Amino acid sequence: MKWLLSFLFASFILCASAQDFNRDSLQKAFNTHPKDTFGLKALSLLGRSYINSNPDTALQLSNELLGFAKRMGSVPFELRAMMQIAYVFSNTGNPDRSLQILLEGLKRAEDFGQKDFIYLLTLNIGLYYQDNGDPAMALSYVKKAMALSGNSGNELAGDYQLLAGIYFQLNEFDSTRYYISQYNQTMLRKHKCCRAT
Repeated sequence: MKWLLSFLFASFILCASAQDFNRDSLQKAFNTHPKDTFGLKALSLLGRSYINSNPDTALQLSNELLGFAKRMGSVPFELRAMMQIAYVFSNTGNPDRSLQILLEGLKRAEDFGQKDFIYLLTLNIGLYYQDNGDPAMALSYVKKAMALSGNSGNELAGDYQLLAGIYFQLNEFDSTRYYISQYNQTMLRKHKCCRAT
């Protein structure tokens, strides 16, 4: 199920390999604007560009982002950094540390009313439980996330796909089929919508 974790983080994390050629320009942008949103965005993208190829560098840059964001009082960038750090820990064999960071991030997102991050963090906590053999807890968190989201399109399709996988783990095959069907219908609607424009 690691591929599913990667799929959902993709809604938050751009394709790292596509950013390889931009690393120098991102570093320059951060160095030029270290105390504004543009600089934080550059540092976030720079950290993400290393997330799969060099997790140590990704962790270092994400921790720097967290520090700068805290000093600047930018809660959204704090939460981005926390999600990147959690992703690194999950991929490098420390899922419990990943969960701890996700829970801390969720608390912070709730304290500051960051609805998009509440959704993403709740969903990723569900992924943690799914990947670590607790589909009942996974189901609880994913359903909470879906209730919060009000999303459509790719995110909703991803949520349906995730639910199908969880129900499969629970050996509830009728629910598995239902959510696979919901996923397929959502993707067909999206495809028709895109073709019409």
